[in-house]
Amino acid sequence: MAKLLIETMIILAVAHFIYSGIILPMIRFSLRFQLFKLRDQLRSLKISHEIEISDEVFNLVQEAINNTIKLLPQADPTTIAIAERKIKDEQGLNRMIAHRIGLIEECSIPEVMSVYTETLKVFCKAVLANTGMWYPYLFPIVVVAITFKQMGAQFRLLTSVPEKDIDDIIPKDHLAAL
Repeated sequence: MAKLLIETMIILAVAHFIYSGIILPMIRFSLRFQLFKLRDQLRSLKISHEIEISDEVFNLVQEAINNTIKLLPQADPTTIAIAERKIKDEQGLNRMIAHRIGLIEECSIPEVMSVYTETLKVFCKAVLANTGMWYPYLFPIVVVAITFKQMGAQFRLLTSVPEKDIDDIIPKDHLAAL
């Protein structure tokens, strides 16, 4: 058993090294180029729809793209949770963010919203990529959680048996019954 555990840990360490050192940087590189393409698309839209796209909306969407580029290496559930908590605690910041999102959504050029939405999708991909090596570690925990959730009804039945009947249901030598 100890040998299997050590072999598993070695395999996970090698996989983690390969993923974090080789695969993840390539994924981030690709995501960065997708964001550059979105920023170019936004700039092209501003040139072709100079009057319809206000400078404020243009700057907000460009800032969202730039923030996503900056956050690519840090995009994970922990970063999101920390940011969400700080944003909720600061009501002024919360209102300002809601206002900024509202301005983007109200833009009369649908392609601007499309660029913004694609930026959010790239951020989502970054979160998935940055948490990629969590999955082998979390998989057993998820399996156990699902198993216990499914067994919850069985636990309720067993613990609700009247005390006088429990020995009839589960004999003292219950292992022999298997």
